Amino acid sequence: MSKIQLLDCTLRDGGYINNWHFGKDVISGICRSLSTSKLDIIEVGFLTDMPHGEDESLYSDCDEIKEKCFCNDISTFAAMIAIGEKEMNPISMPCAENSSIDIVRITFHQDSSEIEKAVMYARCLMDKGYKVCMQPVGTTSYTDKELLELIDRINLLKPYAFYLVDTLGLLCREELLRFIYLMDYNLNDGIKIGFHSHNNLQMSFANAQFIIDYHSKREFIVDCSVYGMGRGAGNLCTELIAQYTNNIGLSSYNMVSIYETLDNYIYPIFLTASWGYSAHYYISAVHKCHPNYAAYLMNKQTLTMNQIDLVLKNIPSEKRDIFDKKLIEKMYYNFQNKPVDDHSSLDLLKKRFGKKNILILAPGQSICKYSDKIHDFIFANEPIVISINGIFEGYKSDLIFISNSKRLYGIDPDSIKAEFIITSNLPNVILNSYYVYYSSLCDQAYNESDNSGLMLLRLLRNIGIKKVYIAGFDGFDEIVRNNYYADKLINSVNSENVDAKNQSISEQFRQLKAEIQFETLTPSKYF
Repeated sequence: MSKIQLLDCTLRDGGYINNWHFGKDVISGICRSLSTSKLDIIEVGFLTDMPHGEDESLYSDCDEIKEKCFCNDISTFAAMIAIGEKEMNPISMPCAENSSIDIVRITFHQDSSEIEKAVMYARCLMDKGYKVCMQPVGTTSYTDKELLELIDRINLLKPYAFYLVDTLGLLCREELLRFIYLMDYNLNDGIKIGFHSHNNLQMSFANAQFIIDYHSKREFIVDCSVYGMGRGAGNLCTELIAQYTNNIGLSSYNMVSIYETLDNYIYPIFLTASWGYSAHYYISAVHKCHPNYAAYLMNKQTLTMNQIDLVLKNIPSEKRDIFDKKLIEKMYYNFQNKPVDDHSSLDLLKKRFGKKNILILAPGQSICKYSDKIHDFIFANEPIVISINGIFEGYKSDLIFISNSKRLYGIDPDSIKAEFIITSNLPNVILNSYYVYYSSLCDQAYNESDNSGLMLLRLLRNIGIKKVYIAGFDGFDEIVRNNYYADKLINSVNSENVDAKNQSISEQFRQLKAEIQFETLTPSKYF
């Protein structure tokens, strides 16, 4: 059984959830509570030159750490320098004996220049008396040869610890064992092995237990965060691993203080900005991809799980470790872009509409709240009613426009007395439907150009329609239950991207209004 130290990284890794804006009192409170819990190491945040305020767990020097944090002489405190992300040259830092922290953790990517800089920073810090942890981002992407070459550099440096960093959250027992063996048998004696996991496969707790059960003379450091606070699927939960080590007699952590940290500081954040298991992050781990690839596709709200799986499967292996937004945008567009000759469908639709009024219904909550106004309009104007991606209770639609895979598979066309307009990114599974070219209805200059409402407006513009009436185009809200008129339609949306999503769609509406006039019957965040 290995000797284990627990390092709580709530204030650092958890900061990806709230942009490190915990509040000065909360930062101090978390440090105080975790210190009382007798956890071995408490990481207070990042050391960085980037601009920040007093309410963020970001620090430009050790004096600032002392001002924000509760640091005593009993607990061991750490901070991180992230090469290429949140970086600070440590040359101006005081000696460790005059500092608020004892440990500096340095992360670096698999890049020769970053490795050289990390080694230089480490030597500077070790000369000043700090304990240094060397942490290669995405360790699981290294080949055995590459990892052994890095270990040779680490052995020459002789830092406090060398880390296995499971950035993509993909490690299961056999792969974990392979990396631990390589590190344990090749690192010089006296260098601790650290383990930082992400919980994409829900394996963080199991993997931590395996490391504890692993027989070695070497000491191990296991990272964790309260309630698993961390971006995406989150991290190993401090409360779980602390209780486990207590139960098997390895430790005597004060669980009451950890629970108080959870109750007083972390759970209130979780209620407004959640993290944890997601099937999309699970798929990204299966394909050894950066989780932002899955997040991007998830936030599009147009693909099924199977389709997201297909896209991730085709990301080039050399591009999987580091998120490339331009690449995933191109792959998404190519996946959706299925050319079709739609001239006959467009001609038939033009004849179908003639000079009649057209009302478009989107699935926002306002179609319920303003149903009387909408029905009065329908009674007075007898428009052709087009609903987007389904039929809505209380309304009779003449046509249904579908551009979304998830919505298509939830429809039984035989039970619906309406005609269908289907975009070519979807299979033409409904007989006698109007089948139209997906890409002709998108504008690649915008991130949200395949929003179904925008696509339908472009379709109507393309066939010469000059004016339409719209309802239910409410816009997106961080609280997902506010986004649709019925719970069965709820789709996941990244709360961090809600404002950007609304802004992009608003800009496209303004552009379209110069070509097709639309009058809204219900309130909207877009106008």
